[in-house]
Amino acid sequence: SSSPSPSLDRNVGLYLDINPGMNRTGINMDLVDDMIRIIELCGSSFRGFHFYEGHLTQSDYKQRLDCAYDAYGRLMEVLERISESGVLASSSSSSS
Repeated sequence: SSSPSPSLDRNVGLYLDINPGMNRTGINMDLVDDMIRIIELCGSSFRGFHFYEGHLTQSDYKQRLDCAYDAYGRLMEVLERISESGVLASSSSSSS
C-alpha cells in the first residue's frame, strides 16, 4: 500500500542513513528499491548519504582496513544501483 508523502520543509536537507552492518541505525544495504523510493519522496530536499563504519574495531590494522574496504565496496554497489535508477538526477532537479 502506498502512503501519502509527508509534507516536508524544502529548506531542510535530508540524508539517507545506510546501515554499514552495525545494525543500530540506517536502512539495510539490501533494500535498494526502498532507498530509491525514499529519495523520490524527498525530492529536492535529498542531500546525500550517511555511512559510518564505527563498528569496525579490530585491533589488527590490516584486518580493520580489509573490513572497511569490504563495507565501502558494498556501499559503492548500492550507490551504483541507485545512480543507475536515475533517481539522483530527478531529485536534484525536482521542485515538488
